[in-house]
Amino acid sequence: MNAMVQAQVTPEAIRFWMTACLTPVIAAFGAWIAYQQHRIQKYRLIYDVSARRLCIFNASRQLIIAGCSDANTTDESLFAFQASTVEGPYLFRDKTVRYLDELEQRFKQMLELKDEIADHTERQSADLSRMKGELRVIRESMRSELKTLRKEFKPYLDLSAV
Repeated sequence: MNAMVQAQVTPEAIRFWMTACLTPVIAAFGAWIAYQQHRIQKYRLIYDVSARRLCIFNASRQLIIAGCSDANTTDESLFAFQASTVEGPYLFRDKTVRYLDELEQRFKQMLELKDEIADHTERQSADLSRMKGELRVIRESMRSELKTLRKEFKPYLDLSAV
């Protein structure tokens, strides 16, 4: 009987059983690695989207700050905002995209009024006063806009649920 047992335990039999046992272990380890990579990519996507949204938030904040100061209300401020917010429709819902468009339109209106006031040689004093009044009203609304901006972007920048 001892000879029978010894005949069954050959190097080929050991290799066969090792292969049979290790294959599922290796497959399970590979599946675990794939799952971990999936989780990492999920968090990387969240990070990338959040970073892009934060960039647009900062560009909007800079535009509002520029709109509050006469010296900073320039075409360059508008161009920087437009360049930074070009991804907006892909990162935000329609309500926020409309809000960004409204900010841009108000800033453009400020630039137009500022240019018209600078070219006041052909305007009468009543028109000049009206334009300065309109510009002042828009600037005052821009000063209170930072609170609205925070409220508008809060759902997108709140990462407490992640």
